[in-house]
Amino acid sequence: MGSISRESYERILLIKREMERLIREFSGLDTELLSESNNVTIPVDIFEVKNEVFIQAEIPGLKKGEIKVFVSRNKLFIEGVKPDSTRTEKANYIWMERPYGTIKRIIELPQACDTRTITAEYKSGILTLKLKRIEERRGEKREVEINFEE
Repeated sequence: MGSISRESYERILLIKREMERLIREFSGLDTELLSESNNVTIPVDIFEVKNEVFIQAEIPGLKKGEIKVFVSRNKLFIEGVKPDSTRTEKANYIWMERPYGTIKRIIELPQACDTRTITAEYKSGILTLKLKRIEERRGEKREVEINFEE
């Protein structure tokens, strides 16, 4: 296996981004797989405990201000930048597995949650989000009282 310079690697990423942009533009696709990132995948676990939903995302090596969480409708957005602080400019890398660059993950919330009371904690490289479940009332049949004017 040959080595690859940082400059060559960055050119490959630039070509990849342009190809993804063209695919989105001509196909109308806007999926997480075609995001404007360096393919920094954020692995997540989503689970319930009683009336709460927990989302844990593994994102090691971040400092305050390098990550943001947004909620819109029933989607949760995790966005940030994983800095490239340990790479050496002069080195020709033989193998690169530790990702860096822009990170983004969009998670569709699994059920009705109260997004106004969401809490987030970052500890030991794990981002933990906690949402309270709310009882979804769609599909529930209930009688509506009708007021008649006489």
